[in-house]
Amino acid sequence: MKGLIVVADTTPLRYLVVIEREHLLRLLYGRVLIPPAVAEELSHTSTRGVVRTWFAARPSWLEIHQPTQRSNPKWIWTTVSDKRSLWPRKLPPISCW
Repeated sequence: MKGLIVVADTTPLRYLVVIEREHLLRLLYGRVLIPPAVAEELSHTSTRGVVRTWFAARPSWLEIHQPTQRSNPKWIWTTVSDKRSLWPRKLPPISCW
């Protein structure tokens, strides 16, 4: 599957880091893209320390890219560290890379 561009959300990255299996993404796909909103969540102070530390020294195969095209955003409740937050925020739209 290498050569396939993968766009990742926060939750799978977070849990793969916690169980120390994030390297599987590189082995399977070679390159993983995340939007700036995911980068923000991975480095947020309420995110587990192990994830923040990993993201601060993120590997070269994990790239932050701004989407080039946007669909209509919807409001959702954000979850941070497996707890429902107290504020709604806009869902980062599905994007075209």
